[in-house]
Amino acid sequence: LLGVLTAEDGATLADRVVVPAPAPIAAPDVAVAVEQRPDVRAAVARLDERRTQAAAEKALGGIAIAAMGGYKRTSGTNTGTAGVSIDLPIGARNRPARVRAEAEVTAATADLEQVRALARAEITQALLAADLLASHAARVATDLVEP
Repeated sequence: LLGVLTAEDGATLADRVVVPAPAPIAAPDVAVAVEQRPDVRAAVARLDERRTQAAAEKALGGIAIAAMGGYKRTSGTNTGTAGVSIDLPIGARNRPARVRAEAEVTAATADLEQVRALARAEITQALLAADLLASHAARVATDLVEP
């Protein structure tokens, strides 16, 4: 709303135009607005998904330890077994998948920063346009010509 023209008789045009005060906008509101945008939220979700996938790939390539046990009775003889199995990381255990997952995390991080920068620029541009319109509205009484 740039201004309201009242219907007062005998008043000059400058007296008849009522300009509302612009709403103050603080700098921290821009950061909050950036994080609330759907495109930024989607980029954050993609980054979280990539991080989870990278953690899973890293876990698949680590050392695996398993305990085993058993009991058997055959022809009146009772036997028990127990053992420990350790997979040693020899060779490239899941290395290609881990490197790919880490690269996807890096790409998702870069994408998130790009989306945030674009959102910040769009919001800042909208705020500057609003300030410009508010300044034009404040000058409407002096810039308009009497009929």
